[in-house]
Parts: sequence; structure tokens; C-alpha cells
Amino acid sequence: MILRFSSTATREQRAAVERALRAADVRAVPADGALLLRDSLTLDEILTFAALPGVEELGTGTRAYSTLRVVSLGWLAAACSVLGLLTLIAANVPAPLGTPADPLRTPEMLRSSWPLLPVHGLVESSPDWLPVSLLPALALVALVLWPIVGGRLALRAPRLHTAFGVAALVATAWLTLAELAR
Repeated sequence: MILRFSSTATREQRAAVERALRAADVRAVPADGALLLRDSLTLDEILTFAALPGVEELGTGTRAYSTLRVVSLGWLAAACSVLGLLTLIAANVPAPLGTPADPLRTPEMLRSSWPLLPVHGLVESSPDWLPVSLLPALALVALVLWPIVGGRLALRAPRLHTAFGVAALVATAWLTLAELAR
């Protein structure tokens, strides 16, 4: 059985209840604002102890305490169950991916990732004399120096600065479309 104290019970009231339990030879263990009674009580003893000041409830079961640890473990168990179920489903019912790949034959044209389309378009459409392998290094230098050069250009000739930006966008779009059309 469990004897719960009210939230307004004073220290003296709690001590009086513990003295009354000792006087009736009832063993009690303190537990989280309550007393766990080790011995069984008669109906008269239950009514006597329940009527003492400071006692909120005298019952047979323990109230389920919801702590952060208990709730977290419940959520973790639920998440693991869902992931385990999804893993089992994915392992036993794989998604159809089309025709299986032939490891002995390379496809005619491999599509590159969309951010690299302008670069591949530049490689394909550039003349032989243009050192395409040096263009990333030149682009890096241009990006580092652009705040210095572009800042002065934006102050002196804002239309020319805008024209450079539009020309870069048009060139990138043209290279991307050229690669997609290939």
C-alpha cells in the first residue's frame, strides 16, 4: 500500500503519521513524497491513517510517475521499432529501379550532375588552344579579387558592373543549355 501526503502537509504532520504507523507496528519506507507500507492493514487502520491530517490518499497501487527518462526511453523504443520495421520492409520489398545495369557495357552518354553542366559544356565547346584545366584556378583568382575590382567598378560604373553580372549569367545559362542539348 502507499500513503501519499498532501502538498501542503507540514513536517509535524508527516512526523505524526510516521509515529502513528510505528505505534501500529506498520513498517513504512519513504518514497517521493509518500510512504510505501510494507505490512497489510485492516479496514479500521486504513480509515484511521487516511483521516490523519496531511494525508491525501491511502491506496493499494502506485501511481505511474512520468519522468523525462521514462518518456525518453518510450520515444526511443518507438523510434527504433519504426526504423526496424521500415528496414525489414525495405529489405524484403525492394523498390523497382528499372532495368538492371549491365556491368559489361558502358552506356553511351553519362549525364553529369546539374551543377557541373556549365563546366562540362565549357570543356566540350572550347577550342583546343584554350587551357580549360587552368580555368578553375583563374576563376578562383577572379573570385578572390572581385570584391576589390568589382567594388571600385560598382562605384564608378554601376551599369558596367551590372553588365558583367548579366554576361556571366548568360554565359552560364548558354553553357548549361549547350550541355543539355548535347
